[in-house]
Amino acid sequence: NAGSQALTVHCACALFATFMHGSFESRPLTVGVLVLSILVAAISAVGDGCQAWPAGIEANGVACPAWLKSVKHPAWPVFGSVLWATGTGLAAWLQLGRLEEWEEDNFWRSEFNKYAVMHPSELHGSTPRSHEPFMTQLPHGYSGVQYGNAGAAPPVTPHE
Repeated sequence: NAGSQALTVHCACALFATFMHGSFESRPLTVGVLVLSILVAAISAVGDGCQAWPAGIEANGVACPAWLKSVKHPAWPVFGSVLWATGTGLAAWLQLGRLEEWEEDNFWRSEFNKYAVMHPSELHGSTPRSHEPFMTQLPHGYSGVQYGNAGAAPPVTPHE
């Protein structure tokens, strides 16, 4: 039962780290949140983490989770947690370091940003590129869809 509770807490910490990175874009802060959540589990294996559990919550029938209770032989949980924290911290540090480069080369982000975002000239009252600023922009050299007599749209063709 402790495994599912611990997994839930670690997933919540990973989501929190994602939120922190999205808000502050700080690589040390993001990696720190991830590693800290793992090290808390390691520390709880040595000492009784339930001592920090609020008495008011336990009085309402919510007992201290099993993963915060100390274990009889803490060497393996501590060693595994330290190994896990080291691997996670190193991997997260390297991946976050490459994030900016990845976002520049990401097909979906670059395509979306290129065609679906307003042009800066449209935000400052300059001459707009089109009469409808929020319409999807086609790649350079392509015209809009032309409808035939039957109502079917022919394929988009390049300008001549």
